[in-house]
Amino acid sequence: MNVLENNKLLADFLGGYEIDEYEDFNTDWNCIMKVVDKIENLGSSEVMDRKIYSRFQIYGNHIQLDWRRDNQDLLRLEVWQKQMLTHKGYACKEYKRIDIEKNTTRMEALYIACVEFVKWFNLQNIK
Repeated sequence: MNVLENNKLLADFLGGYEIDEYEDFNTDWNCIMKVVDKIENLGSSEVMDRKIYSRFQIYGNHIQLDWRRDNQDLLRLEVWQKQMLTHKGYACKEYKRIDIEKNTTRMEALYIACVEFVKWFNLQNIK
C-alpha cells in the first residue's frame, strides 16, 4: 500500500474523512494520535464484559503495541530498528515485527504501527 492508501485506511478506521483531510495523515501528530486513541479505547465502554485491552509503549522510535480480548493475548506488534533484538518470549497468538531504519522518526514509527494494527484488526472481523 502507498501512503495515500494507508492514510485512507486510517481515516476509514476513524469513521472516514474527506480525501483532502487525510492526505497528510502520516505527517500530522493530531491525526496519528486520533488513531492511537481509538485503538486504545476500542470497546472501552464494555471493558469489564469484553475484557479488551490495548497498550502502546513508545521508546524513542521503538513502538510496541499489545492487544488482547477475552483474556487472550491476540497481537504484539513491534516497530523496531533493524539491529535491535526482539523480545519474542511474550506469549501471544500473533507476533508481528516491522523493521525500520535507524533514522526513522518517532512519528513515522507510530504511523507504521497504526497502519499495521488497523490492517490486522480489519482482518480479525472483531465487533
